[in-house]
Amino acid sequence: MHIAKHYVELDKPIREIPADKLRNLLGGLKNSELLRTIILNEKQFLTVDYDRSLRSFWYTSVKPVLDKLGLLSKTDMSEEGLTRWDSELSRYMSELVKLGVLSYQDLRIIDTSRLKDNPSIKYHTPNVDTYGYEISIPAYPNIILGTEKDTIWNIIHGMSNLFGCSCISGKGQNSLGAMEVLIRGILEVKPEIDRIYILTLTDYDPAGYYIADTFYNQAKVIVKNLGYDIDIYAERLGIFPGQLTEEEIEQNKYTPKPANRDKWFTATGGINGEPYGLELDALPPDRIREIFVSSSLKKYIDTDVYREFVKKSYIKKVVLEYLEDKVDSLTNAVIERELVNVKLVDFNIFDLAIDGYSYLPVKKLCLTDRDDQIKSLLEHLWRVGS
Repeated sequence: MHIAKHYVELDKPIREIPADKLRNLLGGLKNSELLRTIILNEKQFLTVDYDRSLRSFWYTSVKPVLDKLGLLSKTDMSEEGLTRWDSELSRYMSELVKLGVLSYQDLRIIDTSRLKDNPSIKYHTPNVDTYGYEISIPAYPNIILGTEKDTIWNIIHGMSNLFGCSCISGKGQNSLGAMEVLIRGILEVKPEIDRIYILTLTDYDPAGYYIADTFYNQAKVIVKNLGYDIDIYAERLGIFPGQLTEEEIEQNKYTPKPANRDKWFTATGGINGEPYGLELDALPPDRIREIFVSSSLKKYIDTDVYREFVKKSYIKKVVLEYLEDKVDSLTNAVIERELVNVKLVDFNIFDLAIDGYSYLPVKKLCLTDRDDQIKSLLEHLWRVGS
C-alpha cells in the first residue's frame, strides 16, 4: 500500500486550520483518508507533551476536525457513536503501525486498559530505612483520591504518592473488594483516624455522577463490618461544565447511554439544558491535577507536614551518596574472594515457577551458610581500607 496516495499532507497542525480552509483541503476525503490524514498530521506536529489514551487523542485532535468539517451527527455524539469512532480510529492506527509508518509512542498514546510489565533487575533491601532515603510519607492515608477511569489512574496515583494519600480506581459492585483492601491498609497505617475523605473526579454522565455515592456507600459498609466508628465524607470534585471553556465543551460533549440518563439530567441539567455529558479523557493531565488541588486538597492538607521530612531526607541522601563508593568497593572485594566458597542447591527454575515463586529465593538456594565468614572478611577489609 502506497500510503502517500491515501492521506493529505498539511503544512501546520490540523487543529490550527480554520474550518472554511479545512473544508477546502479535506472536504472530499473518505473517512479512511481523513483519519489517516489526522493521525499522520499529529505524528508530524505532535501537539501534546504528555502521555494519553486513544480516547484522549480522539477528543484533542480527531473530534475537533470532524466537527469543523460538519461530519458528526447527533448519533455520532452518543456513547455508542463514540465507540464506533473509537473502533475506526483504532483500526487505522493499527494499520499505520503495521505498515511501519508510525508507532503509538510517536503520538504519545499508551494503552492503560491492559496490565503489562517488562523484566528488570529486582532488588531486596535488608533494611530500607538504612539503605534508602524517603521520598514520600503516608501523611494523609485517610484522604482517598477516587475515579472510575483507569485512563487517569496514573495521574491520581502520582498525586497520591506526592501527598501521601490513598487512591482507588473502580466502578460498581466489583470495586467493593478493592475498597475493603484499601480501608484495611488505611487502618494499618493510621488506626486512630476518625474520618475518611473520598474525593472523586469522574465523567460528567450518569455513571460518573453517582460514583461518589458508590464509593461512599462501600466505605460505610466496610468500616461498619470491620467494627470501626469512622465518619465517611465523599465529595465529587468534577468534571463539571463550568470547569471547561465553551469551546472545550463543544469539542467534547456527547450523549450518554440511556441508563439513568433521565434521572441524571433532572439532577444536573446536563449541558445548557440538553442531555449531553463530558468525559475525563477530554482533559489534559495538568487540568486534572489542578482540579484536585484547587477544588479540595488545599482544604485538607497542611504543607508544613512535609518540610522537616524533606530536610531529613536531604541529609540522608547526602550521607548515602558519600558512602556509596565505599560500600560498592567493599562489596566487590568480598564477592571476588567469597564467590568460589558459596555452593548452591541443585535447584530447577522451572520447579520454582510451578511452586509460585516470582523471584529467586537467594538465601534458600544457597547450600552453604557463610554469613559469619563473609561478615568477618568485611570487618577486616573495612579496618584495612579494602
